[in-house]
Amino acid sequence: MGLDATVMCNCFRDGKTTPPPFPREWLEVDDEGYINLKNEHDSDDNWAKFYEWEQSCCEHEGMDFAYTRISNWVGYRQFQAALGEVGWHHFPVLEEQLPNANGGLTPSVASAKALEELHFLPLPERSE
Repeated sequence: MGLDATVMCNCFRDGKTTPPPFPREWLEVDDEGYINLKNEHDSDDNWAKFYEWEQSCCEHEGMDFAYTRISNWVGYRQFQAALGEVGWHHFPVLEEQLPNANGGLTPSVASAKALEELHFLPLPERSE
């Protein structure tokens, strides 16, 4: 199992996508900012149509503005352990924002602060 980070584009919100294969009212934005079919329209056939549309409905494949593979759960837990060894008091935003299960949403303001906190991590010595 892998852990990924994505930033969804705003094309759907801004009306820059091609029309979905069913009425736009059938779609909703969930708590994590992703577009999904509403429960009453949730079927295998509709999901297949939705997925196919989502892959090419705008200039961003899969409606992902940015996407990166982070690690697997073992590597992620090792990263958390390293933060703990340095001291969580140096990483309050990371401690609050790093998920402990699948899913999660980090606001952009918190992302910028978390990036600043990462500068506190000591870099491994390089052998030349």
